[in-house]
Amino acid sequence: KKAKIDAGKAAIRAEDMAKGIYAHVADLPRQEPKRAVMQAAPRFERKESAAMKIELDYVKVGDYYLPDLTIEPPPDRSLGKYGLLRLRYLKEHRPIVWAKLVMDGKLYAHLLETEDAANDLLERMMPGMAKEAGATEELKAREPMSWVGLMNCCKAQVEEIIFTELIYC
Repeated sequence: KKAKIDAGKAAIRAEDMAKGIYAHVADLPRQEPKRAVMQAAPRFERKESAAMKIELDYVKVGDYYLPDLTIEPPPDRSLGKYGLLRLRYLKEHRPIVWAKLVMDGKLYAHLLETEDAANDLLERMMPGMAKEAGATEELKAREPMSWVGLMNCCKAQVEEIIFTELIYC
């Protein structure tokens, strides 16, 4: 029954193609992209605000102009805790910065850079904070729960610095 329906659809499509009513998008002539400048309407009035300009390339396909958009290639590594926190912060609190990074194709590179900087800062600061708090190997052997508490406290302090200097800025 399905084959019969598919054959009927193919016959109708062949008739429409013969009449010139139907054409595959791949068969349509592709034209060179045209440059266009669009101005976005402001959402609210501000005295010092400047209109945001968006420049896009358009391709004429048939009778329509479609935006010639490309996407970032798939990432070679996944984001960690700090990269995902930065992404969420940008989306929720800095949507213009997020949109600009997306449009420029630099969002993922920015998030990876933030992730690497945060991990580097954590690795550099933790030994000093642990030494400062008195979390030594001797304490680890004698009172492991106290040592774990001190290390968690040190990590929380370092993460607070990372959040204020790298993630939420």
